[in-house]
Amino acid sequence: MIPLLLLLVGCGPTEAQFQKRADREVCLWKQGCFGEDYDVCMEEAAAGYEPPSQCDYDRHAAKQCVKGLKRLDCPNDGDLFEHDVGMPPECAEVWDCG
Repeated sequence: MIPLLLLLVGCGPTEAQFQKRADREVCLWKQGCFGEDYDVCMEEAAAGYEPPSQCDYDRHAAKQCVKGLKRLDCPNDGDLFEHDVGMPPECAEVWDCG
């Protein structure tokens, strides 16, 4: 029973851990690409976060999403983040609200 529990825990972050990790990676990206203040970004992210209600959370997708966020490139010539770089596709699979 304990090995199974350890295996499940190792599959990915909890929802709260995921949100903090994702926020950290996005804020590091914004800092590196646009010179935004990391601490201000983290404060704004924490203040604006509201977890989805009545959705299933996928720990594996969350883990892959954070990995994808770590690999984001800076957009070219000031293009907007969503239109040029885009979120990793795994991030769209973290919550299933359907």
